[in-house]
Amino acid sequence: MSQALGEALRAGAAAAKSNLRSILFIQFLAVSLAVSYWLVPSTRGFADWIGATKTTAGPLGAFVAGFIAGGVVPEIARLVTRERRRPNLGETAFVGFVYGVIGLLVDAFYFLQSQWFGDRVDVPTVVLKVSVDMLVAAPLVFVPVTVGLFLWRESGFSLRTVPSFFSFRVYRERVLSIQVMNWVVWTPVLFAVYALPLSLQFPLAALVEACWSLLVVVMARPKV
Repeated sequence: MSQALGEALRAGAAAAKSNLRSILFIQFLAVSLAVSYWLVPSTRGFADWIGATKTTAGPLGAFVAGFIAGGVVPEIARLVTRERRRPNLGETAFVGFVYGVIGLLVDAFYFLQSQWFGDRVDVPTVVLKVSVDMLVAAPLVFVPVTVGLFLWRESGFSLRTVPSFFSFRVYRERVLSIQVMNWVVWTPVLFAVYALPLSLQFPLAALVEACWSLLVVVMARPKV
């Protein structure tokens, strides 16, 4: 386990180092939006409208936002950067479905955190929510479910193979390195997310997800 953890840490650190500027930009964007909400009245009015819209949309809105952020945005980026000459609708639909499911889980989790720990925006509450998110929900639910859904596609959507996706071996070989990158990218972002009212937490997280998906495509573009 220690060797696997070491390899995962090294892989995650290498990925973070190679994408450091983009990661810092996304984190700066999230923190700036959170700060502007509390300090700029005009920003607060617009943000509250977004929050009200999200609340009205409910779970369906969370799924659609996740679908767009994780599936549609990167596909558009691939077309714009000419990584693809025509859209891959099957790939877009599946990846969008995966992130739509994660959007539902994240939105429900934010609501549960609000019920468990309250809606105060103070240091102890925010730190507690970030800790539970990053140390419990992400490594035990969000990342394993994401990896599991992609493995399900690799298996030809066979239901009989699903239990094996959540084995210790799969966690060690497929989940750990992704989780390390998840910690690097999302820990500072979540401090900004949980510093906002509940209605705005998911919209900010979805915006960050869309930005990250877009940047991943741009960064992966072959250099010519």
